[in-house]
Amino acid sequence: MDLLLNDAPDGAKFIALNKVFKEVGRKTYQNKKYGFEFVYPASWSLVKELPPGPSDYRPHIVSSVAIYPTKNRQDYSAFIDVYSAPLAIVKQGNSFLQDKAPLPATFNGISWSKIGSSDYLVEKNGMTYHLGGRTDLLKQILSTFKFTKNKNQAWKTYRNEKYGFEFT
Repeated sequence: MDLLLNDAPDGAKFIALNKVFKEVGRKTYQNKKYGFEFVYPASWSLVKELPPGPSDYRPHIVSSVAIYPTKNRQDYSAFIDVYSAPLAIVKQGNSFLQDKAPLPATFNGISWSKIGSSDYLVEKNGMTYHLGGRTDLLKQILSTFKFTKNKNQAWKTYRNEKYGFEFT
């Protein structure tokens, strides 16, 4: 299958890539409450939201998505945790993250803080999103991860007609 996307605007590229993913057996996980989604192989056995349990190193956690790429796994291989606190607070309160220096990493237009070899964090609208787990799985998730409208937030679009741009 040949795709010529060099001259297409970024939005068109993303739509075309999503179409290709669906054609080759991909699914999309959407979390409307916390405003994100990502595309993953249909062969992964389970991607589900778990209720966050109390934890002394994750005090601000509000949501957790567990990712099981194969059946008969006792524990998940990757996760996405959502925290109701800014990145600095989450990092400070997590003993696994607090003493490690972050490195910048950009995937799908999102600037993440990479901490250690398998943790990626980003802050958006006062919430922190934390992806962790097996590196091969994280790269697949990060390459299609995007923020969507959060149903808990009334987002508005700013348009500047003089300079020809807009953002939400």
